[in-house]
Amino acid sequence: MVVLGDASAAPNPLPLDGTPAHLDIGHWSEAVDHADTVAAALLGQEDPGDAPVPSFWSDQFGMRIRSVGLPQLGDLTRVHEHDPERHRLEVSYHRGRRVVGALTVNRTSRLAAHRERISREWRRSAQPRSPDRADLPPR
Repeated sequence: MVVLGDASAAPNPLPLDGTPAHLDIGHWSEAVDHADTVAAALLGQEDPGDAPVPSFWSDQFGMRIRSVGLPQLGDLTRVHEHDPERHRLEVSYHRGRRVVGALTVNRTSRLAAHRERISREWRRSAQPRSPDRADLPPR
């Protein structure tokens, strides 16, 4: 059985202590982001590459809210810009020395740099989970 989209829980791309082995992101973009992996599984091929950086977006009350990574894993929040008059916000989330997520409001152009940094750090620090930590079989 292969599952994609809202019914799925993708492997956690940044398995740190105290984090689940699989994540339910709950945004339609997850189906698009994991389509290559599912197609490879159906065809009996190897996974095509690194897990995509999770993201979501929402336009609310005239503001563009964008997020990348896994901000909920952060234990430190850094505010890079906070401009209430212009409705702008840029925040990054860190766990230890790693950036794990970012959020912007009306600063979409700044998100690409956060996504690249998160992806680069995740590739560099990827560590296999120990079997006792896995709560679902590997993909």
